[in-house]
Amino acid sequence: MPIPMASTELAKFPTRKVDAHASLELRMDSDSSTVLRTSGLTERYPSGGGEITVLADLDLEISRGERLALTGESGAGKTTLLYLLGGLDRPTSGKIFFGSIEMTSLNGDALGDLRNQKLAFVWQQSSLLPEFTALENVSMPLRIRGVSGADAERRAKDRLTEVGLAARATHRAGELSGGEQQRVALARALVTEPEVLLADEPTGNLDNQTGERIISLIEELHLRHGLTSVIVTHNSAFAARCDRVLELREAHFAGATMKGRSYV
Repeated sequence: MPIPMASTELAKFPTRKVDAHASLELRMDSDSSTVLRTSGLTERYPSGGGEITVLADLDLEISRGERLALTGESGAGKTTLLYLLGGLDRPTSGKIFFGSIEMTSLNGDALGDLRNQKLAFVWQQSSLLPEFTALENVSMPLRIRGVSGADAERRAKDRLTEVGLAARATHRAGELSGGEQQRVALARALVTEPEVLLADEPTGNLDNQTGERIISLIEELHLRHGLTSVIVTHNSAFAARCDRVLELREAHFAGATMKGRSYV
């Protein structure tokens, strides 16, 4: 029997059916070896009487199945780049492509459809809604998409089982440890079966031992779900385990490391 949602609040979340034509176009591009690509990507913010250039003329290609780590000092633009790749913000100039689809030319609804179908996000803060249970938090992206309650709950249970939290499904977010909350966040990210995982310091608020468990889980889920993962991290050991490391410095890529080989 489906677990009832906390009060009636979930029913108030807006639902939106994904456009069928947009879905078809996204599937038609599934054979592309490059999942995300940027061309001349630039981001500037006003500051006082001038501007701060956070990203300057960046060209980047991310291959299907790749694990890419973005590193650099605080304020180097790592999170800004992640937001742009995820379609959560629009650049000052330049283009971003998902396969052959130019994300920067999509209107708000079309960009929302792409995010809903293809992209998933995990943040340093788990961003779980405290009044909802783990199961309700994980099923929420599906409910917002318009998936039926029973189907959304079934799929959410599968993801919670996958991250080892089946026994904690009915616990509210505030009753979970920091590591458990991050595992719920991973389950929520994967419940929509995305192609790309974008993670911003997913272990930043965790102790070393718990962080290592989350890192290992991300690696396991990356392989099991055939993901392409872009991970912002200050953890050099974690970054070294990725397929490629890019360091951001003074608005540019300062160098790259691929499986131990450095390129400047």
